This record gives sequence, structure tokens and C-alpha cells, in this order.
Amino acid sequence: VRFDESGGLFAAADGSGTCGVWVMRAAGADERPREIIKAFGRRAHDVCFLDAGTVLACAGSDASATVRVYDLLMPSDRSCVAAYSPTPDASSNSIVALKRTGLIAVGGSKGEISLLDLRTYNVVRTIPAAHRLNVRALAVTPSEHLLASGGTEGDIKLWDVRMAGSTTGSAGLVHHWENAHEKGIFVRSGSGGSLGTYGVMDLIMTDTSLLSCGADGRVVRRHINLSY
Repeated sequence: VRFDESGGLFAAADGSGTCGVWVMRAAGADERPREIIKAFGRRAHDVCFLDAGTVLACAGSDASATVRVYDLLMPSDRSCVAAYSPTPDASSNSIVALKRTGLIAVGGSKGEISLLDLRTYNVVRTIPAAHRLNVRALAVTPSEHLLASGGTEGDIKLWDVRMAGSTTGSAGLVHHWENAHEKGIFVRSGSGGSLGTYGVMDLIMTDTSLLSCGADGRVVRRHINLSY
């Protein structure tokens, strides 16, 4: 679940490939979504707002594109304004917008993190082996200087956005929490009994703290050293 800047809208993605947008009111959220978007033929993994609530980016699994951008002010049949796959033959499993720096960070199923230009959606930098497994979660500080990534293997890494992917896969890495959340194997919901591996599940950042949750059932708050 992701909120827009005002907190008046929130969006969510699900396993059927659908992304929805709801309006928050004083009495709580409306039961019916304002928008329902069938973004992917397979699964939708994550969403983020690219502006004040009118442009939505969805990350997921599909043969034709793994990131799609929708203008919610356009008619539904023309609302998809961009579609691309940052990494060939890989799904996009996490996404976050860095609006001040004009970038979108996308975490992929092969452990890579791609940084895309917010205006052209072209890949401008890549961290090819950010994690050993799927990049499950991404978060950025309000200043947008630091990007946190969480992997299915259970590790959390902190990156300097200004240096990330500039030369090698380790460029810009400022801290690494190994086994931050112990990974576990669970039966996937609605999968007919197939198993999935889960480690870090989600991340939230402030300028001084990193909050994470994982398959081990813990929510952990970590202090961020401002000297990074």
C-alpha cells in the first residue's frame, strides 16, 4: 500500500496483476476504489505515485513490460503513457520515485536495481548485483540522498543515490545489514500449493531512521548515521 504526498489517496497492487487507487476521507477509506487498472497479465508487485496523485507507476510481471505508468486523468483506454522492461527476462518487484532528483528506482527479480529518468523512463544507471535474490522492497529518505533496498535473502543495503551504479555493482554502497530478517519458505496464497521464499518484506525511511519488516515476523527500527 502506497500513499500520495497529501495522504488523500493510496494505491495497492495484487497477485492478479491489478492496481487500485482509493480515496481517504475523514471516516476512513472509500470501500470502492476510484481507479482499477489491469496493469499486468501476471502479477502486480508494487506501485508508487510520481506526482501529487495523478500519475501512478506499477511494477510487475508480464511478457511485454514490467513497469507501466498511468495518467489517471486520461480515459482508461489511453491512460497507459509508458511501458518498459528495465531488465530483460526479469520481473520488476519494487519501485520508488525520487522526485527531486528526477529518477525512478526499480528492483528486479535478478537482484538488480535500475535507476530510470523520470522524464524519459530510460535506464540511466544500473546496480547489476545489488542483492543475491529478488529485490523485494525499496525506500528513499525524504532528502533522496539515500536509497534502501531489501532482498528476499534477508539482507538490507543502503546506497548513496548520487554514486549508485556509477561504475561497478558495489558503487554507492554505504552500509550492509546482513540477514536483517531471516528468510522463510511459505505456501503462496492462491498458488495451488507452490512455495515461495521471503526475507525482507517492506521498508520505510525517514532522514534518521529505517524501518523494516520481514518474514521472521519482526518490525525493526534502525538509526541511520547522517555521516553516510
